[in-house]
Amino acid sequence: TVKQMPPCHEHTYNQRRYMRAELGALWKATSDEEIGMDSVIHSDETFTPNLNIFQDILHRDTFVKNFLEQVFQLKPNLSLRSTFLAQFLLVLHRKALTLIKYIEDDTQKGKKPFKSLRSLKTDLDLAAEGDLYIIMALAEKIKPGLHSFIFGRPFHTSMQERDVLMTF
Repeated sequence: TVKQMPPCHEHTYNQRRYMRAELGALWKATSDEEIGMDSVIHSDETFTPNLNIFQDILHRDTFVKNFLEQVFQLKPNLSLRSTFLAQFLLVLHRKALTLIKYIEDDTQKGKKPFKSLRSLKTDLDLAAEGDLYIIMALAEKIKPGLHSFIFGRPFHTSMQERDVLMTF
């Protein structure tokens, strides 16, 4: 099973909720005085963070599945495993660079809109959704904004969502 972490803004929100609950509990435990209503930190007192921060992936992928099957066939404590991992990461990086070049050629370096995700998946052998997401994540890291260019602009970017949540 492959798992992923939730978006950054969810971490920030949960961290703030947890810290407020901790501060409230510490205040009550160490303070002899009554807490005034103007200094109360309003939070869910029963909130405890979910320590299992990874979420199950609902889409199928072949890259990670095949890699895990192959790496566990190797004997443990061999430097061969680390070499195998390095080669796997290199293959993913090259696929991401290929994806970037494919999109640049298809759109004449951004002058035309991106036409077909279906043809991209077929041409680059990224039929499995998980494989596409893995390569897109690496491509986005290399060339920020690529995801928005292909899939359209989201209503809020992750940073905007974080800023909105910080105001609470």
